[in-house]
Amino acid sequence: MPTKTELQSQIARLNSALDALRIANETKDQRLAEQEDTISTLRHEREEMLSLKPAAALAGVNYEVARRWCEQGYVSTAKRQGGRWFVNPADLFSVARLRIAPSDHQKRSV
Repeated sequence: MPTKTELQSQIARLNSALDALRIANETKDQRLAEQEDTISTLRHEREEMLSLKPAAALAGVNYEVARRWCEQGYVSTAKRQGGRWFVNPADLFSVARLRIAPSDHQKRSV
């Protein structure tokens, strides 16, 4: 039969193991919550992004011109995945409005 000291030592070890499991579980829960946030953010970004070719058509811009704007960094949301560009169509449209709008100089010469 174990002595009182041995029982207290076993109880202390069990409590320590239980505390370690609680901490590990809290850490796991926190990591899962962070992963869910990341997935949600990526899903939201994916919904906003569109392949460059249809986005350029929507904005009324030539695809090659839109591609150059992406390469030069004019379209802030442009991301290249493999060989394809993806953009937020609203951002491409905003750049198109700024780039295509005639300048005051062009208006005067017409």
